[in-house]
Amino acid sequence: MNFNRYVANVLVGKLSPDEGGRPYLIHSEHLEKTNHLTIAKLFNDSLSILWPNGIKHDKVLLLVSDGAAYMIKAAKALKILFVRLVHITCLAHALHLVCEVVRFQYPVVNSFVSTVKKIFKKSPKRMQMFKELCPKLPLPPSPICTRWGTWLRAVEYYAEHLHDMQRVIEALEEDAESVKEAKRLLKNPELTHGIAVIRQNYTFIPNFIAKLERAKSPVSENLTILKEVVDKLTSVPDEPVKAKMRSVLAKNQGLKAMSDVVSLNMEKIGKYEEFADMSPLELASFKYAPLVSCDIERSFSLYNVLLSQNRRSFIFENIRMHLIICYNN
Repeated sequence: MNFNRYVANVLVGKLSPDEGGRPYLIHSEHLEKTNHLTIAKLFNDSLSILWPNGIKHDKVLLLVSDGAAYMIKAAKALKILFVRLVHITCLAHALHLVCEVVRFQYPVVNSFVSTVKKIFKKSPKRMQMFKELCPKLPLPPSPICTRWGTWLRAVEYYAEHLHDMQRVIEALEEDAESVKEAKRLLKNPELTHGIAVIRQNYTFIPNFIAKLERAKSPVSENLTILKEVVDKLTSVPDEPVKAKMRSVLAKNQGLKAMSDVVSLNMEKIGKYEEFADMSPLELASFKYAPLVSCDIERSFSLYNVLLSQNRRSFIFENIRMHLIICYNN
């Protein structure tokens, strides 16, 4: 469960010890405000759609969301009714938050990436000049900060092709502020240094996010991926980045419980009241439990298909029905 611009989508799926289950979108709602109360109410309303004759509280075993503070608070409140509920915050989203800290640590690099994006955005003339000067290179990437790992992918591109980019930018006429800014940034020694540090220490993160995004991976595999990322980040030079990684993991209290239940160590499992009365089948079903909320993020991308500038009378009730049909089809 997650939200985007006060719109919340709820997906449900079945846990199985044999394979990762397919999630189904059952509800989408426009929220007037987003806090733990509205999220908890939405959670209950959505399960009423699944079980119209009465919510089966003992059947709700896992909640996966982003790491927003109100989501964590809502999950704690829901555990009063759903005593077997384990709350996991998305691991891919956690790594994205680490990437954001990296971006803020290197403002000169961030400015350069943003400025080059402006230079070539909606400018066929400049794109054509780039292709003429660098015929074998792809156009510079246009990262979107909310898309996991794309900013680091862009820095990786500039680490390899910065001299070519400098040749192209120097050839451009200074008829725009973005071109002037790019030329100024190219003279700043912090740009080269920052790109080198990021390339050396952080550009591996998007590859690990992509691994976590793979559907139907067992929990043990995802935990191994996470451990490898944490091990790599322990040696990076920026303390704020390491602190952010520690912080997001500390807030993900359900992750440790998930690790213990997948190992089927009964001594450790006995410490968690959520698993106290679970059957052997239910415990085994956590083998393929999702640790990422990629499916919910993909459901939001469908709004771009449904909504356009020339639509003025598409009420949210109809949007909800179209969205559910498109996603589940």
